[in-house]
Amino acid sequence: MTSSRVFPPGGFGNHSATVRVYLPNPPPVNPFNYPEKTRPVSVADQHVIVTESGNHWRKIFVILAKLGLKLRDEGDDWRAYRASRLLSADGEMVVLFSPPDENFGGVHIVAGKACAELLGVADNVVWLDRYFAVDKATRLIVCPYLDYRQLSDARLDRLLELVVSLR
Repeated sequence: MTSSRVFPPGGFGNHSATVRVYLPNPPPVNPFNYPEKTRPVSVADQHVIVTESGNHWRKIFVILAKLGLKLRDEGDDWRAYRASRLLSADGEMVVLFSPPDENFGGVHIVAGKACAELLGVADNVVWLDRYFAVDKATRLIVCPYLDYRQLSDARLDRLLELVVSLR
């Protein structure tokens, strides 16, 4: 069965980032609900998204800030990172909502098994344990969804190890 879903062509953050994070859906808030191109997301934009769509996106931004800070390996103040660099034009990552480009030379992080299935990459990965799967050929990692309960700090550290191993 072929999906009739139309994926947004753009995303949020640095379009040249070497780490791409894939989520199943953009926030349900205009003008962020169908990004036509990749663009930075400011702190003010984050505030609008969280205010209009609720706690779900706040959790996503917190997890992304913790991951971005770990990728930079500079300090431990994820709140300051979220306010200054998260999804910025020169940040460490970009968030996308469409299937991964196999020709991309960086690391792909797919948030959740359901997202991996939606994006058509679930059959290409090898499960390392119940939380993480990898496709070394395309440098793709499937991790738990970006939520505190699913992607705990310990699992976030494991994700960073996998990213470093695939770089």
